Amino acid sequence: MAAASPELPFSLEPAKAPFADAVLMCGKCSRKLGSDGKAIRKALKQALKSRRWGKVRLVEMSCFSLCPKRRQVLASVAHWAIAACW
Repeated sequence: MAAASPELPFSLEPAKAPFADAVLMCGKCSRKLGSDGKAIRKALKQALKSRRWGKVRLVEMSCFSLCPKRRQVLASVAHWAIAACW
């Protein structure tokens, strides 16, 4: 039996974001590639813009525990939302 959720003293309402999508970057992969993330961030934003993704927010996260050799782990929030619907 599920426990009842407590009443919140405030209401939660969705807000419009100033960007079309968020892409999560693994910080450990960035450091292993010898980058502070700025070069990767700039190249990725240019590539996504050329593919008409719109304005994208890049967020550096902690390790995703995937760590491929000589690669950067990225995850798109929009793609996760689609996968969660299945």
